Amino acid sequence: MSPRQTDTAAPHADVAARFRHFLEACGLDRDAFVAGVDGAIEPRTLYPILNGTRRPSRALAVLIERTWGFRADHLLDGQGPAWAEGSWAGGLAPAPGLTDFERELVTFTRRSLDNVHSMRLDLDRGQLWERLFARTAELIDALDRDDGRPSPVAIAMVFDDCLRAAAAFERFTVAIQRRRSLQLTLAYFDRYLAGDPGAGDADRARAARRHASDALTASRHEVAAHREHLEAILDTPSPIRLLADPAPEAYDALAAIVAAAIPGPAPT
Repeated sequence: MSPRQTDTAAPHADVAARFRHFLEACGLDRDAFVAGVDGAIEPRTLYPILNGTRRPSRALAVLIERTWGFRADHLLDGQGPAWAEGSWAGGLAPAPGLTDFERELVTFTRRSLDNVHSMRLDLDRGQLWERLFARTAELIDALDRDDGRPSPVAIAMVFDDCLRAAAAFERFTVAIQRRRSLQLTLAYFDRYLAGDPGAGDADRARAARRHASDALTASRHEVAAHREHLEAILDTPSPIRLLADPAPEAYDALAAIVAAAIPGPAPT
């Protein structure tokens, strides 16, 4: 949400989002939070804060900073880093068993809402790649389970399947990065327009922003289409079935493979 975009039903939606991020990062529910501030606020008072219809007081924000390290200026106005220097992402002790790299990841994620969104995207993409890689490993294992040496045709089928999955994932990744770039561009235009530029410059900036907004909408559809294509690949039968199954089942598998190989809706 840009600095100038405000939901009329939730005038403090940005503050509410940062408050929810703080609670999630510290693993606090409403009761635990109230207990943590020694009853300085009642549980029912949290509801309007969390839905953005009420702004928390500075006294409460300062108490949160002193207790958990989540900075008052960041909570109330989005200014500066989210966590006070020296706090471990909210004053929590490092979880036992984590490596230094894992601690670094957790600290990075909890540092800001932008980092949370970025890591969620990377996690989602990583989990999708994990599933694709597992499919590839399963196909290779199937080759190794064949009696005797696998035929060159079977090897070629598996290799082609792996290449197709990798290429589809590459297009998906490029589309995600394009969407991120357009989101950054829109954030720039929002900040620029919030500074009340001259009339002529503002008109040009608004026109450029509309163009970037349209491109972002198209990019979101592109990401969704690539994801749908990857899911279709994951649901595709093993190409080795074309050699191993009876003809009717083999033709069914072939139809599914062809459908997954061609992006877009299936013909009716």
